[in-house]
Amino acid sequence: MAGNALAAVDEQIALLEAVYSQTEATIAALRALKEKGEALIPLSPDCFIPITLKEDKALVAVGGDVLLEKSVDEAIKILEKRKAQIKGNLERMKLLRRKIAERGSNV
Repeated sequence: MAGNALAAVDEQIALLEAVYSQTEATIAALRALKEKGEALIPLSPDCFIPITLKEDKALVAVGGDVLLEKSVDEAIKILEKRKAQIKGNLERMKLLRRKIAERGSNV
């Protein structure tokens, strides 16, 4: 039973780590775009489109398929806050994993 719980928690940890990395990459891309005014946008792993920033605006997902138009700086702040929340969730999941593993080894 502990094995199933560990597998489920491991899956959640992997998902959170992927979302955290993606959020970090998005923040870095927005900062580079703001600084340089141009970037390559990936369409797939082997296809990119070059873009030039004409306006200081980004569309940020806020849930429920809703996007809000924000300045690049505001978008970065939203993503930084989201990244902190993800990190907190990741730490809680890792703590839960340790507790489950300890309980499983004591049985």
